[in-house]
Amino acid sequence: MDLDKGIIKALASDTKVNILKSISSRRKMPSEVSKELGLAASTTVEHMKQLEKLGLLKRVETGHKWVYYELSDKGRDIIKPTISMKIVLVLSVSFAMLAIGSIGLFSQTLSYNNINAKSLEAFQADSPMLYTQPLISSEVFFASLVVLGLAVGLYGFWRIKRRFLIN
Repeated sequence: MDLDKGIIKALASDTKVNILKSISSRRKMPSEVSKELGLAASTTVEHMKQLEKLGLLKRVETGHKWVYYELSDKGRDIIKPTISMKIVLVLSVSFAMLAIGSIGLFSQTLSYNNINAKSLEAFQADSPMLYTQPLISSEVFFASLVVLGLAVGLYGFWRIKRRFLIN
């Protein structure tokens, strides 16, 4: 979501923020908001028109003489910000990949320190059918998990930054 100077200026006003908070529960008429906040009706209408012009409120006409205002998507994101489930999932998968890859690399390092080359050759000579060469080594697999986890994590943080970007 992009915030321009007008929106930041509007959010600096306590009255406008209180109007947005008041309307966050349900759509309301300006008279309801003015009674709730103890403001003059003309003041409330003027503030609500400014918020509508900025795209934070939507004017809803019901076909009768009453006009309601409700939060727009941009206004809802400001009053009740949410991080989408996709971003949470991406960051969770990233963390899991980093953890599994790091633990795997660490355990491989420990196991190679305990087995020397002669004992491995002796094992292969005694039972050649039990030992088969893997398609990729476990170090490459776990290192690729770490790199992929970092890439997915950076992508998730980039999405968060882009979503809450302030211009």
